[in-house]
Amino acid sequence: MIVNLNLQNDFNSLITRIEAHDKDYRELKAKQTGTNFAISYVTSRLLTGNAIIQETHRKWNNNEMNPAFFDFINFSLPCGADCPMSLAKPSKCSFADDRKTLFLDFNVPVINRTLKLLEADPFEMI
Repeated sequence: MIVNLNLQNDFNSLITRIEAHDKDYRELKAKQTGTNFAISYVTSRLLTGNAIIQETHRKWNNNEMNPAFFDFINFSLPCGADCPMSLAKPSKCSFADDRKTLFLDFNVPVINRTLKLLEADPFEMI
């Protein structure tokens, strides 16, 4: 009878552990899709950011600005379309002492929209 009682207790303990594992499995299965999406999103953003930063570095060395970098960090100049990044010229890039802040110094000309460009038509003197 004692062996039967021990067997019954072991069986009940086993069933309790299986139910706990089944609950954990169902929870893991329910969260797997969201977790996979979050991991893939963060990974793709990091890979995209790496490519944009490398291209920004190349362009900076060629004395050019990369507008995609400012789009990536969601930064826009207050002058909007009157100072396009395609005309910007970089001057200095440095980190703060705590290495948490990046300083980019660059010059962007402001376009005067009231000016008109006139081109002379070619003509021949007779």
